[in-house]
Amino acid sequence: MTAKPTRKLPEPPETTLTPLAVVTDKNRLTLAEGVLANFPNADCFEVVIEEGRIVLTPYPIVTADDVRLKIAALGITEEDVHEAIRWARGR
Repeated sequence: MTAKPTRKLPEPPETTLTPLAVVTDKNRLTLAEGVLANFPNADCFEVVIEEGRIVLTPYPIVTADDVRLKIAALGITEEDVHEAIRWARGR
């Protein structure tokens, strides 16, 4: 008696499950666990509707300290601000 040749089955294709978001009864959107792990520094998202889809994009929150750093980087002084106010009020 001869042994039957063993047939190797093909590997199943890898599947990736799409995480779902759930809308609560208070119209809050709950994202699937792990989705926000891809955006560790995002506290706020811009929401846009594109072709029937909701698109969330991380949106940076600008603090007063961020503004002060930007003003300092641009070299704007307190006197520059006072001069700009005088100019604007003179119009």
